[in-house]
Amino acid sequence: MTKTTQPETDHEDLTLKAINGIKNMLFSNEITSALRLNARDLSKRLNMSPTPVTQALKLLHFQGILGHVPHKGYFLETNTPQMIQDIFHLRMALESAGLVFFIKI
Repeated sequence: MTKTTQPETDHEDLTLKAINGIKNMLFSNEITSALRLNARDLSKRLNMSPTPVTQALKLLHFQGILGHVPHKGYFLETNTPQMIQDIFHLRMALESAGLVFFIKI
């Protein structure tokens, strides 16, 4: 019996692989805030076609990780002092809630 896969599933897997690859590049500082992200260049670095990379860039933009300027491309969002403060407060709230949950167990 041969296993058949759905094209949508394969495409979703490639998009997820592209998202993870781009995030790894971000975390390892291969991508900096001064860099404009190009799907073709990223697809070569990730060894895949540009289509899943383009979808990954769109999803990362939707998540707020990347910025987008029409006709210019995608770029790494820079954090403002207010964004950093908001993240810090959110982290404190989550850690406090986790601690309370842990103590109750």
